[in-house]
Amino acid sequence: MKKYAFYLLIVSIAITSCKKDEKTVTPVTPTPTNISITADDFGVIGADYYHKTDSTNVDTISFAAVGGLVDLSMLTADFSDTSKFRDPNDYEVHTNFPEANLALDGDGDVVMFIKKTTEKIEMVGIYTKFDTIDIIIPFTNYLTMFEFPFTVGDTLSDSGEGETTINYNYNGFNIPITLSFEIQKNSKIESQVNVKSPYSTASCLKEFSTNINTLTMSPDLSGNGPQIDTTNTYSYFAKGKGDVFIEAQLDANKKATQIKYLEE
Repeated sequence: MKKYAFYLLIVSIAITSCKKDEKTVTPVTPTPTNISITADDFGVIGADYYHKTDSTNVDTISFAAVGGLVDLSMLTADFSDTSKFRDPNDYEVHTNFPEANLALDGDGDVVMFIKKTTEKIEMVGIYTKFDTIDIIIPFTNYLTMFEFPFTVGDTLSDSGEGETTINYNYNGFNIPITLSFEIQKNSKIESQVNVKSPYSTASCLKEFSTNINTLTMSPDLSGNGPQIDTTNTYSYFAKGKGDVFIEAQLDANKKATQIKYLEE
């Protein structure tokens, strides 16, 4: 659900001198201008954003700032993906998501239908395929993904859910199965920091988020109960980039398992 320029405030130093005396002024360390992220900093219909992902030995990488900079310029590419922002009407299933005004297509795997306003971005449903079966899940309760504007210290806690019924061929019998899907998001904008990727340096807002995805089947043919997937993520957002600048998937100890970065 794929998507910000770098400013510094320079303080001028005036030095006056004469033949017999000099007055020295101690330099002031430049500080980054405070930023906030708005709806304008996310993708619009027709925009494509290319990402590369490093998944090799990234658990040793530190996200601590040194001298005001998080240096991730050493990242390499194990694989690539594209976030495609599209018109919902481009998809035959769009009528199931009447309030969506944007679709986020992650290389054809899952299409996320979105309602984007100047106040927030909400997920209104998802579409994917399992074998030849279309799985269309309109949300009865929309998930708020972002509230605008957001800046350091802002928090968000919300959930979204929906369900659908599919016909599944099980041992030669077509069985109707109800799929219920819920997403719980909890996040906080922890800090503002300068981040160096393999392509550029940007002043970013760093978000730590935990998403809990729960999929329930009825009847449960697997016998394993609800499938629960918890993901922890550091996301770095910058002005004007259109999509996430850096995104790191984390284990329970906040060590990176893979790091995705925007290709510019």
